[in-house]
Amino acid sequence: MKQHSSGVSRRPAGRSVRAGSALGLAVVCSIASLAGFGIGVRSSTAADAQPLVVSPLVVSPGLVTGSMHRGEFLLGDLGCLHCHETDEATERRLFHKKAPYLGEVGSRVTPQYLRAFLMNPHGEKPGTPMPDLLHGLDINTRARAVEALVHFLASQTHDQKMSGVEADAYHLDLGKKLYHTVGCVACHEAQDDPPPAPGKHDATADAVRRIRLEQAGRQDATSVPLPKLAYKTTAEELARFLLDPRAARPSGRMPSLNLNPTEAKAIAMYLLRDQVKGEDAPEPKLIEGVKYTYHEAGFGKIEDLLKNPPKSRGSAPTISAKPRKRDNNFGLIFQGVLRVENAGKYKFHTRSDDGSMLWIGDKKVVDNDGQHGAQDRSGEVDLTKGTHPIRVAYFNAGGPGAFKVHWEGPGVRRGEIPSSALAHFGQAMKPLGSEDFEVDPELAERGRSLFGTLGCASCHEMGPGKTQIASQTVAKNLEVLGSKGGCLDDAPSALVPRYAFSKEMLANLRKSLVDRKKSIVANSTPKLEQGVAHAMGAYNCYACHERDKVGGPGPKRADYFLPSMEADLGDEARLPPSLTGVGRKLKEPWLEAVLVSAGTTRPYIATRMPQFGESHVGWLAKAFGSVDLQGEPATEKSADPKLAKDGRKLVGNKGLSCVSCHRYGKYDSLGIPAADLTQMTKRVRKEWFRSFLLDPESEKPGTRMPQFWPGGKAVRDDILEGSTDRQIEAIWSYLSKGKVAKVPPGIRKVGMELIPEDEPLIYRHFITGSGNRAIGVGYPEEVHLSWEANRQSLALAWKGSFIDASKHRSGRGAGSQGPLGTSVIKLVEGAPIAFLASETAEWPKESGKAGGFRTGGYRLDKARRPTFFYTLGDIRVEDFPRPVEDALDGYLERTLTFRSQKSLDGLWFRAAKGGSIVESASGTFQVDNAYKLTFQLPEGAKALVRDSGGSKELLVPVIAKDGVAKIVEVIRW
Repeated sequence: MKQHSSGVSRRPAGRSVRAGSALGLAVVCSIASLAGFGIGVRSSTAADAQPLVVSPLVVSPGLVTGSMHRGEFLLGDLGCLHCHETDEATERRLFHKKAPYLGEVGSRVTPQYLRAFLMNPHGEKPGTPMPDLLHGLDINTRARAVEALVHFLASQTHDQKMSGVEADAYHLDLGKKLYHTVGCVACHEAQDDPPPAPGKHDATADAVRRIRLEQAGRQDATSVPLPKLAYKTTAEELARFLLDPRAARPSGRMPSLNLNPTEAKAIAMYLLRDQVKGEDAPEPKLIEGVKYTYHEAGFGKIEDLLKNPPKSRGSAPTISAKPRKRDNNFGLIFQGVLRVENAGKYKFHTRSDDGSMLWIGDKKVVDNDGQHGAQDRSGEVDLTKGTHPIRVAYFNAGGPGAFKVHWEGPGVRRGEIPSSALAHFGQAMKPLGSEDFEVDPELAERGRSLFGTLGCASCHEMGPGKTQIASQTVAKNLEVLGSKGGCLDDAPSALVPRYAFSKEMLANLRKSLVDRKKSIVANSTPKLEQGVAHAMGAYNCYACHERDKVGGPGPKRADYFLPSMEADLGDEARLPPSLTGVGRKLKEPWLEAVLVSAGTTRPYIATRMPQFGESHVGWLAKAFGSVDLQGEPATEKSADPKLAKDGRKLVGNKGLSCVSCHRYGKYDSLGIPAADLTQMTKRVRKEWFRSFLLDPESEKPGTRMPQFWPGGKAVRDDILEGSTDRQIEAIWSYLSKGKVAKVPPGIRKVGMELIPEDEPLIYRHFITGSGNRAIGVGYPEEVHLSWEANRQSLALAWKGSFIDASKHRSGRGAGSQGPLGTSVIKLVEGAPIAFLASETAEWPKESGKAGGFRTGGYRLDKARRPTFFYTLGDIRVEDFPRPVEDALDGYLERTLTFRSQKSLDGLWFRAAKGGSIVESASGTFQVDNAYKLTFQLPEGAKALVRDSGGSKELLVPVIAKDGVAKIVEVIRW
């Protein structure tokens, strides 16, 4: 079986790794031979090779006291329970760390790295917890055993086809930035200076930071070591690992950072950059121009293009449509680096028919997406002198095309970006020291046997869906660790693994065993607060978060925690929040969402919350609350809807102006982008919220939140009579409705938003979900609707913002525009009324003109609210919907009036159709858990719920008196 997936492709001249004899193996695997591969087996000292455990539980004296001990932490973190049995109570106490799965290791790790690592684990990767299992063998026997293991492990591959990764400047630069900002350097060593923070820079402050970093140094004793990655793996395999680390490392110690494929690829390329400029590769050269990929398909938006596999690749001197091979249904993606000579603000423009986008680094600067005629879009960005990654995407779906990219800035007049300002790499990446490796089945089988007999299988499983290998070593009691010749002996015997323990580690481990014998810790259960601290240590939460004056970024790492945007929030905008008292502050469901579902509310912090997996940290959500509340949380009283209107005023710009700093759902704040108000009552406990508003500094030291009730007295005594308690309750009541509530007054709008401030607005255009003859009506009450004129029916209703007209007021105005607000409900389609021969007769399939309907337009009343008219035969229908405000929310009341000279017997109005329609005792009809309907009908009339082709229909009889019938329908959602 030939091994290709690890990037190995060359067979060194004069060597064959299929040699079957002991002598051949000895020659191939000697120390000299390994050195000949450019890998070498390094010697190591206890100082640099000891297993690295970075938790403050180990490195901070006196942190863990009582029933928890630093030695116990080591027992779990070093995987001692893989080989040693103990009682159930001890197993519960220790955070048992699992070794990586090896069922696909042949795809992930190159043979040359496996060989070097197994020959000398502590020398090849100082700090690894992997013991030396072969230290008792002579060099030749050891080499033969290693080679057999390498052949076995190299045979363990996955079926996934890997396409290979070609180095490019865009991803290398992007990876460098991401590695130093998203959280990698919280655990691993920084490999470059921190990227500049967004916004303006103080030259003096930057100089002070550089001096501080030089004095502190980037090396840190608590950094989790990275192996020689350029020898170890390929860019595609490393990117695959970064997307889902727990697929290979089940213990969860290496978390997911919620990377997308582009980000994972970029970080992988950066970490493997030696494969581009290393000893086995020619020096990389920046070539003028850009790389491009060419695509063919009928694209509707840039997202479709980015997902489409390329037809071909190439390079071009400038960014234009020239590389296309046809005029319609094609796309181009350009990437490279942009050379900037003068720092300052630059403006980029794209003119395209159809869509285009431009990114600088990971920032989208120009968004000209969608199918449209030739139109211009632009964006600005501050750039420092030097090189910056640039990416541009463009597609033409049909008809005449147009595509231009211009820039302007300090010393640059508006015009096309010249080739001299663009550059790209073109060199493919491959592991250093690659060899043309072919698995020898006989050696692989010998390696499989050794994997069991040496005890490798005691720690390493092959992974889900793989054939597991049974360990042939005998499990021993935990106490034998300290016996003569055992793992904790100064001179461990040849029959046990050898770890590179430091003297301090040995002392802690030995003490934990002594204490067990004295029953100091045996069969005891640690207090919950100690368990929380233990978990935070095991998963290195202390690297980012401080809790009870322990942890937080140290001087070597603090400058790598940056805001993702310009935000005047001080350290709040860049440092992860303190976890002191977090269980008292945050509700359990939100804590759980943050820990296991990537929940976030701080878009201004570049560092991402890592995901360790629910099985590892999911229990912490409840544990934080139990510890910090010292009991069950107080029952939260229901919000008072009567106060919500005043709460909205307080939050808006005519009250306390919370919207000056805080986002509100999809709306930006008027200033700095503080936490989203629509998530506030979902996140924080009400008692903490009240305490925080009364005294922000005591609850959150260093916060920029101002005091609005100093000394408990309201600064706005004109709202709710200046009552502090009622004002805070009003804000809570308003925020309790979240995104469904009306947007606070004064918030910044988007695009060309139409705002019905004093009277309704009529918007006649293509509205998504309402056909091509839609009539949108926006009301000041912030309850809106869309009427479908083709079918004479109320199509949509929604709340909040009305509509963004920018799409229809630029270029050719093509396409449909959806509602801008929230809580959009889609109402029943088809004919609104029909004559039925019986209650079970089928509803007509035809509607609009085909069904005999004729539209009659609409008429505005004195308040400029429309009444819609249509006819069916000689029946004239008036449909008058109007919004009604209640204490916080709003709903629609719809009055339908039917007039006819003929009998209306057998006429029905179809109010709803859905999978589920349930009537309550009060006469309210719940439709698909989406909205509720109630009706005012003549005496004796009753709505009917019936089955219809696998769905439910809600029909209302039209009962006439003197040729006139009326139905009042109330729609709540």
